[in-house]
Amino acid sequence: MENKHNLGETMYHQRLARPEDAIAIAPLWRDFAQRRSEVDPSINLKPDFDYEGYVRYQLKKPLSFGFVLEYEQQIVGFLFTYVYDETPPPQISALEMWENPFIPRRVGAVLGMYVKEKHRKPDTINLLIKAAIAKAEELKVSDIDLLISIDQQGIQVLLERLGFVKAAIQYTKHFNQKC
Repeated sequence: MENKHNLGETMYHQRLARPEDAIAIAPLWRDFAQRRSEVDPSINLKPDFDYEGYVRYQLKKPLSFGFVLEYEQQIVGFLFTYVYDETPPPQISALEMWENPFIPRRVGAVLGMYVKEKHRKPDTINLLIKAAIAKAEELKVSDIDLLISIDQQGIQVLLERLGFVKAAIQYTKHFNQKC
């Protein structure tokens, strides 16, 4: 799935990520993780985490999809998702079925989305979001779940324009304890 869009006088290109893109995506993923840890005190980053290896791993998983945003043949953003089914396995007992009142769903979960600040425009971000939505429709996903930081009001407005609804508010309290 590839899309080229002329936004003003610049050409942006969105496509599915390939394993060889891991080198270019890794620093963006690191920036995404760093930003998340700055706004959420419950998130602490591992000092020597292998972002390139993580991206390669995600791209190899069968129901994991990475979408990249390119500008002048440089990757300037990404959106990673994975799809999972909540359908219980056939060997589950009647008691275990009784413990869960919810009808199983096919969920498209957003692992992360990041666009370099210079390229953060509703139109460019829309390229990534619409590609992920198209893939979700292709895979017959019933729900898309994503977590947005409270300070990211622009993306919240954009998602609401695309038909997403605020379903929950998450609170965190961090304790400085070693696990």
